[in-house]
Amino acid sequence: MLGLLRLLVRKPEIGLPQSIFEGASYLLPLVNVEVVIRNKLGHIGLTWRERARDVPKAGWHIPGGIMRVGEAIGDRVFLTCMNECGIRPDSWTAVACSETILPIKDSRRHFISFIVEIDSWEFVDRRKASSLEFFSNIPENIIENHRRYKDLFGERLDKRDIVIYRDIEFEKSLSKGA
Repeated sequence: MLGLLRLLVRKPEIGLPQSIFEGASYLLPLVNVEVVIRNKLGHIGLTWRERARDVPKAGWHIPGGIMRVGEAIGDRVFLTCMNECGIRPDSWTAVACSETILPIKDSRRHFISFIVEIDSWEFVDRRKASSLEFFSNIPENIIENHRRYKDLFGERLDKRDIVIYRDIEFEKSLSKGA
């Protein structure tokens, strides 16, 4: 089986063909990053997500991306920021971890998410950046799957050192001036 997969997927580090991705995500949890982007006012940057098979209703969402094999978290954070938002992050901090298990018998049903925060960045692609909108409060029309982060955002608006979420704790790994 491994030999067949090697023939079908020559470079898994750049992604998988859709049918293989769906099969893998049916059998295994997906590891992804969710990127909380803050502006100088502390507002949270969200992008619009259209309705899709795994998103039953369109709405605002936290930019994120699924990890590729052999990819470091920092590389996925950088690529997510560039590809979805047109920004280059200066640094990032892991603030929480979340697990989501959807009650469906389909692919993309189990996620392990590293939530990272960025508060120092610059625009590099204004065209992509136009999809990024900043909010002082989480909008009501945030996608259903991201409603679970409302408590986390409240914590991050008030507290800047350690966040405990679902019993997994991360200390700030990068700080200004460090």
